[in-house]
This record gives sequence, C-alpha cells and structure tokens, in this order.
Amino acid sequence: MVFAQSRRWIEKVDLMIIAAITLALVLFVPFLSGIVSTLGGIGTPTAVILLVSVFSALIAVAVATVFRLIYNLLSRLF
Repeated sequence: MVFAQSRRWIEKVDLMIIAAITLALVLFVPFLSGIVSTLGGIGTPTAVILLVSVFSALIAVAVATVFRLIYNLLSRLF
C-alpha cells in the first residue's frame, strides 16, 4: 500500500473505498468479528471495532504530525 501510494496509483478516493471494504469485511465475516469480540468485554463487537479504528487513526495522525514537526525543525537548523 505504501509503494502504491508513493507511485500515485492510490489516491484520496481510493483510500476511502479500501477503508470501507475493510470495515465491511471485519464487520460481516464471522471469523474476523469473532477475533475482535475477544479483545474486550466492552460493548458489542461493532462498537469495539469502531472505537479501536477511530483511536488508532487519531494516534496515527498525532504521530505523523509530531514527526513532521521534528522534520521541519531539523530542516531549518541544518
């Protein structure tokens, strides 16, 4: 996926389609839903999937932002 993004084979809309297909697979394939439901006893498996995905996305954006800030700071210094 990273290689396809760097070559511009995957654009913005394509990423949303891939995310929607992945969410549909996790929600509707019994084997994958069973794995997620064992992660914790809080709520339904659908709620757990959505919470984990939202918090993972927020953490990824935060980490990317911190690395971008560090990169900009170092590029100005050197």
